[in-house]
Amino acid sequence: MRKHLVVLLTAAASFSATDALALNSHDQQLIDSMTLGSAGSLRNAAKSIYRGSSRDELVLDTLAEKTLQLSPSANDNTSVDAISWGCKALGQSGNKRYYTALMTMAQDDSVHRKARKYCKKSANQLGRAEGEQYQRGDSKLKKQASVSRPAKPKPKPKTASGNNQPITAVTNGMGMSEVYALIGTPTSTYTHQTGKAWIPFNFKGGDLARTVALYQGQGRVVFSNTNRYSGQMVVLEVIVDPNESGYQ
Repeated sequence: MRKHLVVLLTAAASFSATDALALNSHDQQLIDSMTLGSAGSLRNAAKSIYRGSSRDELVLDTLAEKTLQLSPSANDNTSVDAISWGCKALGQSGNKRYYTALMTMAQDDSVHRKARKYCKKSANQLGRAEGEQYQRGDSKLKKQASVSRPAKPKPKPKTASGNNQPITAVTNGMGMSEVYALIGTPTSTYTHQTGKAWIPFNFKGGDLARTVALYQGQGRVVFSNTNRYSGQMVVLEVIVDPNESGYQ
């Protein structure tokens, strides 16, 4: 009888710990994309969540936190899109825990008008606040690093020397050769002109062209030329995306 009781207690404790701490690999990838990546990574993760890829509350809390953090300073197209998709995903989740966060952004004049529109629409989709509301800086996120690590992380890609770093080691402003030395050569690349190539009197010629380096299973690094004379390319944006195919 005593042995049977011990087995039951052990099983219950094991289930409780697993239930509280475990995250599947997809949810972990979403969290990594939002916390370690750029506005583009946040936008891509939000789109995935909007399409129903996750309803885990830790994932949604992370999305709410990163969206709230970015919303007052979002003024470029990528950042505004990230906020808009973040709000749409929170509304689509059906979880009324995020109603107050959505209304906060919808009523904040410092948030871009386009993003406020989607935040308001998403709050209306939830209808009302219900239960404990998410607040910026929720303590659950502070535990994220210790509770959300997968037991067996994916191995990092390696070169012949075995010294490659992950794409998250790249920072804005790095040169192309520096990036390739740090994380290895990309799976593929492509280059395109920007609208600045057609601006009259753009004498310096910065950001006339961009080269996108694709890393399979990691994401993309976007390089921009510094001026028309040097030909130097530096990092403009890092987009973390574990689902990156590596090809355009």
